[in-house]
Amino acid sequence: MNKLWILGLSLFTFLACAPRQAIAQDEVPTGVQQRFASLHPAARKVEWESEDDGYEAEYKLDGREYSDTYSTVGDLLETEEELKKKDLPAAIRSTLQRDFADHEVEEVARITYPDGRILYEVELEGKDDAAFDALFREDGTLVERIPLDEEDED
Repeated sequence: MNKLWILGLSLFTFLACAPRQAIAQDEVPTGVQQRFASLHPAARKVEWESEDDGYEAEYKLDGREYSDTYSTVGDLLETEEELKKKDLPAAIRSTLQRDFADHEVEEVARITYPDGRILYEVELEGKDDAAFDALFREDGTLVERIPLDEEDED
């Protein structure tokens, strides 16, 4: 019984740490491809990745960079739009200045969920601590702090 538990824990750890994998478009399920094409018929430079819970499409549209995450059956889970720091709402810029002045802003994105919720993701790197993503509401409220491993920092 103990060996079975250890085997299960090892398998879980392996799968949880499995990196996202770049894949060819023909490896993406038809339902996922169709959903993406219906939402973004003008998307260019589409690149696909396999994730633990589905698929991610990175693409360009109207001169901006985006990524969509889909479930394995083609449900849109979220859309991320890359932004510049200056494009963040003023309340978030104020929170960054006040609470994270000793951190460097590495990346910024607006995350839109199918239910209309919007969060802003800011990748921060400090001198003495590891990089992390900070999720904010538009009013500057910090919702979550997500540690990044070295692979996520690329």
